[in-house]
Amino acid sequence: LAFIEVKARRTDLFGGPKWAVTPRKQRKISMVALAYLKETEQMGKKARFDVVTIRLLPGDPDIEIFKNAFDLAY
Repeated sequence: LAFIEVKARRTDLFGGPKWAVTPRKQRKISMVALAYLKETEQMGKKARFDVVTIRLLPGDPDIEIFKNAFDLAY
């Protein structure tokens, strides 16, 4: 089971999209994931946290996938 955060940016002025998944955001995603696993009775199921970044620069978008981007954060 993969929980996926997608971030897009039109500019790198404030850092690329992967920098937008801060430790605070990771904790929030982790809490939602735990609530989902508990609600669906899947607490023992293996899960990972992926991040997909999209840079919307002129031309084709630049898309990167980071599997296992971070661990469960408390």
